[in-house]
Amino acid sequence: MSQLNQLPAASLLLPIDATAAAPAIAIGGGATGSSGTGIYGDAANIKFSIGGVLKATIDTNGITASIASLSSQIVVLTSSASAGGAATEAMVLTGLTTSDVILSVSQKTPGSNSLPLLGYSTQASNALTAIWSADPGAGAVIVVAVRR
Repeated sequence: MSQLNQLPAASLLLPIDATAAAPAIAIGGGATGSSGTGIYGDAANIKFSIGGVLKATIDTNGITASIASLSSQIVVLTSSASAGGAATEAMVLTGLTTSDVILSVSQKTPGSNSLPLLGYSTQASNALTAIWSADPGAGAVIVVAVRR
């Protein structure tokens, strides 16, 4: 990257080759850490930092961000897969707290019985009770957006 940093902006070209490994990008920051101010990462993990402070990550779980202009932040959590067996199931949501304010709950992956998610109830640390129309079967995954 040191030679790339020396090119004038008009000469900067980043080739994309479908046969090559996923390209890494670093604009003003380090490609592997949250150093500097910039955008950095690869096709599976993009991070945004300002002044060396990580502000957002985009990866296979979605977007995790800290909104600096608000006194709270919005966090998106993805559950572990359901075990199935009942219409009401306590889903494991690592990182959920009892003080989080739930903004939305949606089904990311239907269970083996392909049933709709109707809602949710009991919120606990690292868990939320999801309610389906009947037993969703194993493998259902929910996504929960919360305000902290």
